[in-house]
Amino acid sequence: MGCRRGHSVYQGQLGDTRLEYDSQDTLAGARIYFRLPKETQLKTCTIGIVQDQSICPVFTLHIFLERTLPLRINLPVEHKLFLAYIEDPKKTCSAKGTTVANWVKDIMKQAGIDTEEYGPHSVRSTASTKAVEKGHSIENVKQHANWSRNTQTFERFYYKPTTTLTLGSQITNSIFSTENLTTLEAGAEATEIVLGTTNNQNVAEAKASNVLL
Repeated sequence: MGCRRGHSVYQGQLGDTRLEYDSQDTLAGARIYFRLPKETQLKTCTIGIVQDQSICPVFTLHIFLERTLPLRINLPVEHKLFLAYIEDPKKTCSAKGTTVANWVKDIMKQAGIDTEEYGPHSVRSTASTKAVEKGHSIENVKQHANWSRNTQTFERFYYKPTTTLTLGSQITNSIFSTENLTTLEAGAEATEIVLGTTNNQNVAEAKASNVLL
């Protein structure tokens, strides 16, 4: 769900969530349906089981639905998945999008993330980028998040590889460093990577040499 737009997750109705079971009636996954503005067709996102139940989103959803079931009995049929004021059944109602966003922000703070620089909207970019870095193809990530595979929206606005950011930081620090550092550039063959294609071309070859920065 981290790859989805925030508003589509926050505004999801209870009826848009389906737990799925295998032939042995064992919890096997979850399917989430999204209603997007100006689109007539429902979008779907399938979430699989993680063996470690303490971090499994499907198992957590299962427990959440079980424990909140008594609170939903008197709510409107179209009520949301996320609820507010659960400590007082008389006040329990669908949580607003801003409320859920604040919950996400609080969790990010607890994780040590600077929420002045990174807001809840950053989760989408982070989750999808991490999926690619873990070996999933960009095409599969786009399909999972319902991004159009015919555009470069993901590559242009959401794909933020940490290796690029780390390299950029290293180069910047070396340029503005007050000390002269001698580095050894090992012989390497530079490669041009074209996102979304398999057209990777060798563009240069460098020999080992001492460089004074």
